[in-house]
Amino acid sequence: MATVSENRSGCLGLMSGGIGTTEMRGFASVPLSLRHELDANGTGEPITEILMIPASRRPTLVEVTSSVCGESARRLSSPQYLASVRRRTCAKIALAVSRLEKYSDSENFNARASGVVESIRELIAKLLDAKEEGNSREILRQVRDTFLNGGWEDYRRPGPREAAATVMNRLANAEEETTPDDVDAAEAELENRGIRASLPRGLFAEVLSEEESEPT
Repeated sequence: MATVSENRSGCLGLMSGGIGTTEMRGFASVPLSLRHELDANGTGEPITEILMIPASRRPTLVEVTSSVCGESARRLSSPQYLASVRRRTCAKIALAVSRLEKYSDSENFNARASGVVESIRELIAKLLDAKEEGNSREILRQVRDTFLNGGWEDYRRPGPREAAATVMNRLANAEEETTPDDVDAAEAELENRGIRASLPRGLFAEVLSEEESEPT
């Protein structure tokens, strides 16, 4: 909590945050600046500032200046930024798929596979409003759907793990937006290793909820 004290010149000085009170037309004045940073969705967190102003025979004016900064939000929703999120996250998911080998004989393999599925779902949600990432989302759904309806059991075998990791690494290395040909190539890669989506491609439309239950 900020406090106000008397200084040698007789003016009041706020001792916290670098904000100072000054004399103005016979009043003590407390200037306060608030800066709101918007996130990628255009929303911001509420800002609360508490000042303790001592009792005085004269009124005290509190001057509040508030500014809204949307530049960060624009940068965080740009195609270039979202592509970087896709590349960085897909590289991590590819590594997580490869690491499933360590748990291939474990009774808790399902829990490890669920972590991969959750990471894919979260990435799809982040890219949901990026039209440039539509094909990337379709590829991510292909990989995700191979885990559903018991498909996670396939990932105990090296072939499916290698296929899914290959597909994710392609997304991690794609500088430009992906194409329908990339979608077909991903599907072929997965099918050639003996895994496929739990339902045919096309039934998983944009309107499909990303909150399916965990693999069972």
